[in-house]
Amino acid sequence: RRLAGLEPAIVAKTAEFDRTAEEYNKVDRKVETLNSVSSGQAYSSKGQRDAALQKDIGNYEKTIEQRQAAGAKAEKELARDRGKAEQGEELVRSLKGGIDSRKGRGQQGARDQQKLETKRLDNQKQMKVFQASQAEILKETEEAERDIHQDQQKLNQGASSKTLRFLSKYVEDNKIAGYYGPLIDIFKCNDVYNTAVEQAAGARLYNAVVEDDAVASVLMDALRKTKMGRMQFLPLRKLRPHVPDFPQDVRDSQPVIACLQYEDRFKPAILEVFGKTFLCATLEIASDVRRSHGLTCVTMDGSKIARKGAMKGGYHDASQSSIRLQKRVTEQTAKLERSTREKAELAKKITACEQTESRLMGELQKLKNEVSGGDQANATDNRQIGSTTDEVEYLKSNMKAKEQYLRKTKEEVGELEHKAATLRDQIAVPFAQVLSSQQEAELAQLTVQLTELNKLRTKQSRAIQDAERDRDIMTTDVQAKQKQLDELQTDLEELQRTAASEPLELEQMRFQTCKEKTQACTENKDKKDKEKSDVKSKKDSADSELKSVRSKLKNQAGSFERARKKLDQLMDKKNRLMTEMDSAQAQLRDLGSLPQAFDKYKDKSQKHLHDELHKVTEKLKGFKDVNKKALDQFNQFTEQREKFRERKEELERGASSIRELIRKLDEKKDDALQTTYRMVAKNFEKVFARIVPGGSGELVMKTADVAREGEEDGASAGPRRNYVGVQVKVRFAAGGEVRVMRALSGGQKSVVALAIIFAIQKCDPAPFYLFDEVDANLDPMYRAAVAAMITAQKTGDSSTEGGVQFITSSFQPELVQAADCHWLTTHSGMSRIVQGSLEDQLDIVRRNQQTAAQGASNLQ
Repeated sequence: RRLAGLEPAIVAKTAEFDRTAEEYNKVDRKVETLNSVSSGQAYSSKGQRDAALQKDIGNYEKTIEQRQAAGAKAEKELARDRGKAEQGEELVRSLKGGIDSRKGRGQQGARDQQKLETKRLDNQKQMKVFQASQAEILKETEEAERDIHQDQQKLNQGASSKTLRFLSKYVEDNKIAGYYGPLIDIFKCNDVYNTAVEQAAGARLYNAVVEDDAVASVLMDALRKTKMGRMQFLPLRKLRPHVPDFPQDVRDSQPVIACLQYEDRFKPAILEVFGKTFLCATLEIASDVRRSHGLTCVTMDGSKIARKGAMKGGYHDASQSSIRLQKRVTEQTAKLERSTREKAELAKKITACEQTESRLMGELQKLKNEVSGGDQANATDNRQIGSTTDEVEYLKSNMKAKEQYLRKTKEEVGELEHKAATLRDQIAVPFAQVLSSQQEAELAQLTVQLTELNKLRTKQSRAIQDAERDRDIMTTDVQAKQKQLDELQTDLEELQRTAASEPLELEQMRFQTCKEKTQACTENKDKKDKEKSDVKSKKDSADSELKSVRSKLKNQAGSFERARKKLDQLMDKKNRLMTEMDSAQAQLRDLGSLPQAFDKYKDKSQKHLHDELHKVTEKLKGFKDVNKKALDQFNQFTEQREKFRERKEELERGASSIRELIRKLDEKKDDALQTTYRMVAKNFEKVFARIVPGGSGELVMKTADVAREGEEDGASAGPRRNYVGVQVKVRFAAGGEVRVMRALSGGQKSVVALAIIFAIQKCDPAPFYLFDEVDANLDPMYRAAVAAMITAQKTGDSSTEGGVQFITSSFQPELVQAADCHWLTTHSGMSRIVQGSLEDQLDIVRRNQQTAAQGASNLQ
C-alpha cells in the first residue's frame, strides 16, 4: 500500500518540478537575454553578433537532433522491453492458473487416494480373516491327513495294501468303471461286531469287488504287466453263493450277514464271504452249532471254529480293528474333503482379495502417478515462473534505466532547446553594448528570482530522487518478500498435499491395524504359552501315571503269568474233554439207533453189565481180523478225493490260463519277429541294390510248424510257428543266377554282410559303428559303393533318419577319401595315435600298396 501511494506522490512532484523548470527556463531566458546585451561589447556589429549566435544555435540544434535520435531509439527499446515484460507477466499468470487447476485436481486425487486406502485397509482386514480361517482349516487338514496316514499304515501292513493302492490309482487314471474297491469298503457294522466280522472274513476282507469278469481281467493284466502283486477278485455278476439254513433256536446267536449293512447290489459278494458263517455268543454254543449243522462259527471275542473242526482264537485288540480303522479313515476322509472344499473356497476368496488388492494398488499407483505428474508439472511451471519472473524483473530494471536515460535526455534536450531559444531571443533584441538602468534593475530582479527558482528546482529534484530511491528500495523489498511468500506458499502446498495423501484418519487406521496385529500376536503368544504349560502339565501327569502303570504292570506280571499258565492248563483239559466228547458222540453215531433190547439193561447192576460185556468181548475176539477203521478210512479217503478233485480242477484252470498266456505271447513274438523281418528285408533289398548296381537281394524267413505242447486237440489253437533261420538270396548282375550264401565268394559274402548291417542300422540305429578293414576283400567297385553308403548313412538319408558315426580302419583309398577325419597309428616302442590329413592317409595307402605289390613280385 505504501508503494502504491508513493507512485502518485512521485508523479505529482515530477509535475511540480516540470512547472518549476518551465518557470526557471523563462526567467533564465530573460536573464540570458539581458546578459547578452552586456556581453555585446565583444561584437562590433549586429551582424557579427547574429552570425555567432546563429552558429551556436546550429550547434545546439545538431546536438538536440542527436539527443532526440538517441531518445527515439531508447523509446523503441523501452516499448519492446515493455511488450516482453507484459508477455512474461501474462505467461506467469497463465502458468499460475494451470498450477491452481492442477492443485485442485491433486486435492481431489488425494481425497480419492484416501478412499482407496480405506478400501485397501478393509480388504486387507478381510483377507487376514480369510487367511486365519485358511490356516485353521489347514491345521485341521494336516491333522486329518496325519490321522488318515497313521490309520492307513496300520491298515496297509498286509501284502494286499500295495496292490489295492495300485488298483485305485490305475482305475482312476484309466477311467475304468465297475471297480468298487476292497470288500471292507462296501459294508458297515456296529463296533461291537468288528472283531467277529474280521475273523469271519479273514484275508478275504481285502478282496477286490468288481462288476464282472471283464473288469477283473483288465485289472489282472495290469497287475501282471506291472508286477504289483496278486489280488483275488469278487465279480458280482458271476458269484452264485449258496446260503445254508441257519438254526433259528440258538440263544444269542445269528448269521454274520445279519450284522452288516450294505447295498443290495453288493449282496453276492457279502454272501460269498460271510454267507456260511454263524455268530455265536460263546465258544460252547459255537462248538454245538458246528457239530450239529456243520457251519463255520465265530464268537464275539473273535474265536473261530471252522466247519471241519479247526479252532482259531486268542486276544484281539478292539482299538486296532481294521473295520474300525477303515471307518475312521472314511470319516476322516470325508472331513478332509469338506476341509479341502472349504480351503478351496477360502483360496478363491483370498485370490479375490488379492486381485482387489492388486486393483486398488493399481488405482492408487495411477492416482499417485497423476499427483506426481501434477507435482512435476507444477515444479516445471514454478521453475518457468521463476525464470520468467527473473527475466521480467531484468526487463523492468532495464526499462527503469532507459526511462531514466529518456528523462535525462529530455532534460538535456529541454536545456538545449532553452539555450537555443535564448539565443534566438538575443538575436531578436536590438544590438546594444550597454544596459539601461531599467534593464539592469530587471536583470537584478530576475537574477534573484532565478536563484530562488534554481533552489526550488534543486529541492524538488532532490525530493523526487528521494521518493524514487524509496520506491526502488520498497520495490526490491516487496519483490524479496513476494519471493519468500511464494516459497512459503510452495511449502504450504507441499504440506497440504502430504497431509491430503497421508491423512490423519488413514494413519490412525493403520495404527489401529498394527495395534490389532500386536494384540493378536500377544494373544497368540499367551495362547501358545498356555498350551505349552498345559502340554507340560499333561506330560508330567502322563509321566507319573506311566510310572504308576509300569509299577502296577510289574506287580501284576507275576499274577498274570500264573493265571496264563492256569488258563493254558484249563484250555488243555477242555480240549481233551472236547476231544473225548467228540469221540464218544462219533461212536454213538457209528452205532446208529439203539437196539430195542437196550431197555432191558436199564435196571441191571454194573457188575452184571460188566459180566455181559466180558462175554460179548470174548465173542468179538473172533472178529479180530476185521479192519475196524475201514469206515473212518473210507470217510477220510472220500474227503481227500474231494480235495484232490478240487485241486485238479483248479490246476486245470491254471494250466488253461497259462496255455492261453503262452499262446498270446507266441502271437506277440511272431508279430514282433515278422515286423522286424519285413523291415530288415525291405531295407536289405534297397541297400543291396545300392551297393551292387544292377543286382538284387532278398531275405527269406525259414519256418516249420510244430504242434503246441500240452494240447491234445491241435486244431483248437493251431500249430505253433517255429522260426529256424533266415536265408539270403542274391543276384550280382541283372538276369544273373540267384545264389545263396554258401555259393558266394569271400568278397561277395562281405558285401552281403555289410548290406545286412546297413539294413539293420536303418531299423535300429546305433550311435556309432566300428569297421575294421571291412573293404579288404572287396573289389574297387564295391569299395566305392560302400564308401558312398557310409557317407549317406553318416548324415541320414531323410528327415526321419538321424546321422550316425562310423569309425573305420582301412588301407584302401575309397574309404579314406570319403572320411571326414583321419587318424594315423604309429608304432615306435609303443602305439601312438595322431591326427593327420587326407594326403598323409593316401600316402600311407600308396606305400602299403607298393609294399604289397613288391611282396607279390618277390613271391613270383
